[in-house]
Amino acid sequence: MSLYPEALLDIAPACEQYRRKAIEVDQLQQCLWKGAQTIVAVEEKGLRDFLRRAEGELELLHFTVDHDRIYERALPLVAEIESRVNG
Repeated sequence: MSLYPEALLDIAPACEQYRRKAIEVDQLQQCLWKGAQTIVAVEEKGLRDFLRRAEGELELLHFTVDHDRIYERALPLVAEIESRVNG
């Protein structure tokens, strides 16, 4: 159980919205960034680092992959995010 459940509240729904194509990759990035910024406890450093890394990977996709391919390329990362925040 995370010390910061409120930091993760918006992440799982944002991932689901992204899967449904209801939000864009930049909106998912913003949600991950916000969640990572909320976590300050040393005990949760791994989770904070994971969220920062995932946000960075989405940023990289945003600027290096054609717009029409971002969705498919981001799905494996979205699955990893969901696994981490729901597990």
